[in-house]
Amino acid sequence: MSPSLYSYSPLPMMSCLRESNLRDSRLWLVFLLCLLVVGLLVSLIIFAVKANSKGCKDGLRAQQECQNQTDHLQHQLTVAQEVLQRTKAQYTVCNQTVENLRDSLEMEKTQSQKQLKELQGEIKRLNQKLQEASEEAERLRSETNPPEATPLSPSPPLKTPDPLDSEKPPLLRGQSLSPRLVPWVTQPWGGHCPLSSPVTWWGRSGDS
Repeated sequence: MSPSLYSYSPLPMMSCLRESNLRDSRLWLVFLLCLLVVGLLVSLIIFAVKANSKGCKDGLRAQQECQNQTDHLQHQLTVAQEVLQRTKAQYTVCNQTVENLRDSLEMEKTQSQKQLKELQGEIKRLNQKLQEASEEAERLRSETNPPEATPLSPSPPLKTPDPLDSEKPPLLRGQSLSPRLVPWVTQPWGGHCPLSSPVTWWGRSGDS
């Protein structure tokens, strides 16, 4: 037999199979899409129901409050960190200031001690000069003023005048009067006095 008599073209059968497979694939794709849409709708319905429920609202409110509290605490934490940073900076500045003041005080103390030593030396030097000046003045005074003469023997004290001298006669002035006992003697006219009857008379001291 001639091959040309029994030959046939397989193209129509293959194209039919391909179209059938493509149609089946489309059907499955549409079915899957429908299932996906139904699933999404069911999920959306469930979410809507839960979202409108009281528990869900309370949960959302609590979540919002928690979020607000978290934001507030975060803000406070940020402020506290800023304050801490400023405090640290101030602490550093204060420490530096204290160190500078301590150095200044040490320097002032050293200078004060140095000035005190200088003043003490100056005072000592001035005292030495004063002592030397005093010695020089004493030496000049001793050279200028001659030594004093030896004092003479003191004169006898003056005799205090006796107030009774003014009442005495001129011859008796300066002489003390003392009572004397004189016996009676025989008178030329024959009268006499007994020797046992003395009389008192005033005479100059030293007369016998």
